[in-house]
Amino acid sequence: MADHPRPIPPDDALRAYIEKVLDLLHRDENTAPTPIELAAVAKELGLTAADRARLESTAADALARGLGFLEHGRPRDAVPELETAVALRPHDVQTLHALATARAGIALSEGDATEDAAARALVRRTLVLDPRHKDSFELLNRLDAGGRGRAGRKGPFGLPPGLLVGLVLLLVVAIVVVVVTMTRETPKPAPANAEPVDETLAEVPPPDPNALPTEEPENVPPQRLFPASIPPSMAVAGDGRVDATLGRDPAFAEKKLGFDLKAAWFNRFPERTYFNAWVLLKNDTGEDVTELKAETQFLDSGGKVLAARAHFVVIGINTALRPGDTAPVKVISEVPAATTAAQMRLVSLKTRPVNASAPAQPVALVWAVPRPADVEIELVERWAEVSENTSKGGFWHKVVFEVRNKSATPLRAFKLNVQRFDASDTMLQADAINVAWSHDVPLFAGETRVVSSLESTATPVKRYVVEVITATAGIEF
Repeated sequence: MADHPRPIPPDDALRAYIEKVLDLLHRDENTAPTPIELAAVAKELGLTAADRARLESTAADALARGLGFLEHGRPRDAVPELETAVALRPHDVQTLHALATARAGIALSEGDATEDAAARALVRRTLVLDPRHKDSFELLNRLDAGGRGRAGRKGPFGLPPGLLVGLVLLLVVAIVVVVVTMTRETPKPAPANAEPVDETLAEVPPPDPNALPTEEPENVPPQRLFPASIPPSMAVAGDGRVDATLGRDPAFAEKKLGFDLKAAWFNRFPERTYFNAWVLLKNDTGEDVTELKAETQFLDSGGKVLAARAHFVVIGINTALRPGDTAPVKVISEVPAATTAAQMRLVSLKTRPVNASAPAQPVALVWAVPRPADVEIELVERWAEVSENTSKGGFWHKVVFEVRNKSATPLRAFKLNVQRFDASDTMLQADAINVAWSHDVPLFAGETRVVSSLESTATPVKRYVVEVITATAGIEF
């Protein structure tokens, strides 16, 4: 297949870009590089339009591999993949949270304080981008609970390990003192006319600054820095949320692309301003859309462009949008404080005649969680293939799905799990796919969304099963 992930060569400009962005990320783990800084790095390295197109596909592949390692309990293997994804998507909440989860997994399983601190820093960055991110608060609670668990572990006789070590050391010191005292020369008796010694005035040795404490300090319960997870339409007063506008380039209508703005808002804080928007782009062209790129320009009150952010919506023929398909675009970007509005413009559009491929095949969904009331989801397979993995051995299995929300209720969170089986019906691999997530664009009523899964297995895949593992209906939680 043409889009197999391969190691990036050392002399590739994309590798240099990743390394420079990682340097910026490590400069301040609490703050992501600004779009202006990222644009400066790209300009310095002379990234071409093709290089920029590869950024998103490389990030998606790295994120998929990192999430795969996490699904199988291998957080250390997940970290380098997710670091690459974060370098290419430093403002993406899902990617940041995945890396935080991997580092937290190492911290909790190995008691690694460095990984604990790194995970907390990533969570703080995530909450700056999405102050209502429920999963980040839950991860903080897990880290706090893990710390308390380590502090509260008991050793023999029900004593904390630290106190037990201290008592053993004190016992050893006492034995040494007794032995040394017994081997000393017996002191001569005091003269008869010697004055009695007042033992109450004997010098008391100062406390040992290195002595172990006799009890653990009380753990301070975690403090909520932000409100619990609340969708933007329910934002509480005082959180900095301000209504915003997102205009559209006339080229969208000229090219027969539907433009459905679902929501747009500002999060204004004392030191930072973020612009957010949910947009659905619909293919009304009558042809397959094989490439779709857009750009959001952020404007001041006079219409001057202050900053811009590119969006690679559709790249590559394998994920082409057929007529009637919709593509969600989530806009979240730190913007200059003077920003008052934004406009999305069409950068490039490539189409082809509708591909005369085999008709889509219905796929039965297995609901591993209760199905929300009045929710009807239809899943079909556009195409699937198994091909040889020439770079690492084994086989690639790629499948492209259409997910159709046929109900009148939007799905705030919807996650699928693709389980792959070999000829002996042994499960080879499972891949979780976020169709819509709590901080992302919901799967709206009547919407058709295209998702794909690409995984490597040691033996060929003969069949697969798709489970629904998360389903939250409605905009509200």
